[in-house]
Amino acid sequence: MARYVCVSLILFALVISVPLVFAQTSASLSGVVHDPSGAVIPGASVTLTEPTKNLKLQTLTTDDGLFTFPALQPGNYSVSVEMAGFKTVVKNGIILETNQKQSAGTFVLEVGEVSSTVQVTADSGQLQVKTRTGEQAEVVTGRQVRELAINGRNYLDLVKVVPGVVSTGNYQVAGPGGFGDISINGTRTNQHNLTIDGATNVDAGSNGTQHVALNMDAIEEFQVLTSNYQAEYGRSGGGEIKITSRSGTKDFHGTTYLFHRHEGMNANQFFNTAGLDNKSRPLYRYNYFGYNLGGPVKLPKNLLKDKLFFFWAQEWHKQLVPRAAPQQVRMPTTAEVSGDFSLTRDGDGNLIT
Repeated sequence: MARYVCVSLILFALVISVPLVFAQTSASLSGVVHDPSGAVIPGASVTLTEPTKNLKLQTLTTDDGLFTFPALQPGNYSVSVEMAGFKTVVKNGIILETNQKQSAGTFVLEVGEVSSTVQVTADSGQLQVKTRTGEQAEVVTGRQVRELAINGRNYLDLVKVVPGVVSTGNYQVAGPGGFGDISINGTRTNQHNLTIDGATNVDAGSNGTQHVALNMDAIEEFQVLTSNYQAEYGRSGGGEIKITSRSGTKDFHGTTYLFHRHEGMNANQFFNTAGLDNKSRPLYRYNYFGYNLGGPVKLPKNLLKDKLFFFWAQEWHKQLVPRAAPQQVRMPTTAEVSGDFSLTRDGDGNLIT
C-alpha cells in the first residue's frame, strides 16, 4: 500500500509539472478549414499526431472554422481534418520549432465520403512565412547541434551561424564562460539572455557567464531570437537565446562517445621549427567523453504506456590547459615542513620573526 501511494504521488507531481515546463518552451499550431466554395466549416474534427512520442490530440473547429493546438513541443506533426459529407484531409510534415507560433494554413475539404482520404505534404516554404508573429529568429535543430563540428563542444559556438550575431569568443575550452563575447544585432554584449527550458541560465551579477554548461547531446533545439520578439522576453534589451532539452521517445536510444584532441594530431608552428632549438608542438590535450540514454518509462500494468518518457545524459571533461607564461611557486623547505621557520624570509628577503 505504501509503495502504491509513493508511486501515485510521484506520478501526480510529474503530471502537474508538465504544463509548467510546456508553458516555458511550448509552440502552438493553428489553421482554418474551408469547403470548396471558400466558406468556413465549423465543428470539423481536427486530430494532431506526433508518432515518435505517440502523441494524439483532438479538437473541433470554431464557428469561424479555426482550430488551435497550444502547448506543443518541437517535433514533426501531422494534422487530420474530418467532417461528415467531406473527404478526410491529412497534412504531413508540419515541423514545429521551439516557442514557434505556426500556422498550418487552410484545409480545403472536398465533397465525398469521410472514408476517402486526401494526403497532403506541408509546403516547407509556406511554413517559413510567419503569419502569427513578426519576430526574427533562427533555429539550429538537435540533429545539426550533434553533427556540426564544434571544436570545444560549447553550444555558444552555434551563434556564429546566425545572421546578425557577432561573436568574438574562443570556445575551444568547455565551460560556462564566453557569454559576454556575443553581440546580437548591434546590442551590447551584456544585454542578451539565455534560457534552458524556460529558466534563465545567466549569472545576473555579471551578465557575462552562465550558471551551468549543458551537454550538447542533451539539446533538442537551439534558437536565437534576434529582434521583434514578444513582450514575454522582457529581461534583456538584446537577443534571446533559447535552449530546449531533449526528451525520450517510445523507442530506446542511446549513445556513448569520446571526443579526443591531442597535439600529436596538430601541425607544428613555423617559428617552432625555423630556429636551431626546434621546439616541439604546444601541449593541446582535451578529452570529452560521455553517454546518453532515452526511451519510455515502463510502469506496472502498462500504466501511462507510450505517454511517459525519460532522457538521461552525462559528460566528463579532462583537459590540459597550459599557462601562457610560466608561474613561479615557492615550495616549503625541509626545515619548514618539520615546523622550523627560523630561516624563513619574506618577499623582501627579511627574516620572519
